[in-house]
Amino acid sequence: MQEQAGFVEKLLDNPIGLLILSNVVFFTVYILWGLVKIETIAPIPTALKEIILGGK
Repeated sequence: MQEQAGFVEKLLDNPIGLLILSNVVFFTVYILWGLVKIETIAPIPTALKEIILGGK
């Protein structure tokens, strides 16, 4: 008897499946990368914030 191909094997043999999988992977990586970049931005110093917003 011949074994049936698994889900992953069927997905990797399908060009449209590969296209969708690659886009999902890239989308996820870029979103995570963007969130890390946003989280690592240094806060604005208080003096500069007061100058920009028209301080006291």
